Amino acid sequence: MYSQLVCLHALLRMGNTKPVEEALAGMDQGQREGGDMRTVVAALRLAQGDPQAATVALGPVIDDSVPITNRFRLVDALLLDAIAKDALGDAAGASRSLERVCQLACGASKQGCGIEKASQPPGLRTRDAEASEAERSGMSFSDRES
Repeated sequence: MYSQLVCLHALLRMGNTKPVEEALAGMDQGQREGGDMRTVVAALRLAQGDPQAATVALGPVIDDSVPITNRFRLVDALLLDAIAKDALGDAAGASRSLERVCQLACGASKQGCGIEKASQPPGLRTRDAEASEAERSGMSFSDRES
């Protein structure tokens, strides 16, 4: 299964979604709904421009209700989740996923990690700052966008 997982992710990185869709369709439900394969489903949905479906696929992995083989696969899932949430305009959700990546990479403390807020993508930093400013002023972030 590991080699299949790696191959499917590689196909997606090359932009080949059709063979990935076919492979997923040929799997039994149990295999398709495993934690590792959910990262493939999420990456496919992102490639298809459907970040909402990507977050749905990753939900059970992110909330730890579906096991994943190792922490490196969990990092993949969290990064995909951050990308999907960012695409949906959920800066806080994307930031939470990135925080968990830091925790996995560096242990409980971010201080020794060397990954600070400045390493977040510029768009995410901007939306994060605007959301924080809006919260301080008592205005919701969606009010600022209208």
